[in-house]
Amino acid sequence: MTDTTKRTKIRKHPGKSVLAGGIAGAIEICITYPTEYVKTQLQMYEHLAKLGPIGCVKDTVRNNGVLGLYRGLSPLLFFSVPKTASRFWAYEILKNTRRVV
Repeated sequence: MTDTTKRTKIRKHPGKSVLAGGIAGAIEICITYPTEYVKTQLQMYEHLAKLGPIGCVKDTVRNNGVLGLYRGLSPLLFFSVPKTASRFWAYEILKNTRRVV
């Protein structure tokens, strides 16, 4: 058998998957959180619901700055990053232990 016909299975270290999962989870939350924040504000406060989503964003930015759209983000990151990291880790472990028949 030549080197080109040999099939080798490259296994990744599970730690890389944990790191990638944690980073992916953090990025996902940071991108989607402002939308969730605005949705929650519209549901909770009638005066913001009258303004609509864009008016709610304008009001939040005017009163609290751009970072106001990220108020309350830290608890979500605290729980979501480990959750996503563990999913990536579990997937990698299961993929590496799978037997090819």
